[in-house]
Amino acid sequence: SPFSKALGIWHGTMQMLEAQGVLPEFLQKSILIDRVCFADQGRPVGVIHPHAEHFGNLVGPIFISQAETERILVERLIALGGKLERGIALTDFTESKDHIDAKLKHADGKEESVRVQWLIGCDGARSICRKTLEQSHEVEFKGYTEPQTFILADVEYEGLYQNNQVMI
Repeated sequence: SPFSKALGIWHGTMQMLEAQGVLPEFLQKSILIDRVCFADQGRPVGVIHPHAEHFGNLVGPIFISQAETERILVERLIALGGKLERGIALTDFTESKDHIDAKLKHADGKEESVRVQWLIGCDGARSICRKTLEQSHEVEFKGYTEPQTFILADVEYEGLYQNNQVMI
């Protein structure tokens, strides 16, 4: 998607990006978050400076658009010999001792079965991966829905707040 659904990257994720060799490009394309400001009914109540303490050789956290994040990661995937296929949904899977049989459905309706060594579920809170694991392994993925509504927009802004701070 060309539009952001997320944009903050914190130290733990930055360590993973560093291990994959893509952190320098992330840092080049991002904005270092200078401060996180807290307010209550519009009145400032506190500020933290998250980069004041370094994590190893990492600074951060950073802001980077989701579109840019996806671009960098897909380029790295391709450089490692992988490929990204979009428009394919996991509909079911079963585990065996040494493999996983997965059923896929393509956007055009075509169904496909594949046998893989690994299945990585990145399909969200209501995913088939979570539902299947909860049923087959009696694992519970606890969570909740935030009662607040949040808006995230990709905009250029000039005004009271700086572009390197977060307001909560």
